[in-house]
Amino acid sequence: MPISLDIDHQKQLITATADGEVSSQDLQHVIADIIAARAMQYRKLFDVTAARVSDASRIGEVAATVRLYAAKAFGDVGPVAVVIAPNVESPVARSFVALALAERPLRFFEDRAAALDWLNGLL
Repeated sequence: MPISLDIDHQKQLITATADGEVSSQDLQHVIADIIAARAMQYRKLFDVTAARVSDASRIGEVAATVRLYAAKAFGDVGPVAVVIAPNVESPVARSFVALALAERPLRFFEDRAAALDWLNGLL
């Protein structure tokens, strides 16, 4: 899978790194894995600096999954730090965030270490 996922229950931290072509189905699998691990409330670091979405028109379906989870009150949706490539506009990542509409702290970063520092500051 083009997305590596690490769920650290002790630290309550999820790290997902996408590399290469990523489909909306790949993103759905990641969300399903996070839900199955009962970790949606954890802090999340999504590094998409080396990723390209192969079917950007379907990103709304992935966002709908997050909205449904939040709307059904299955639990909190934890803070998210999204790492994007420096000096590169990331319309798909920003679109996903806008469509997901979950109540949570969220920030974009161009530096992975800064993103992790921000997430750790939310403890």
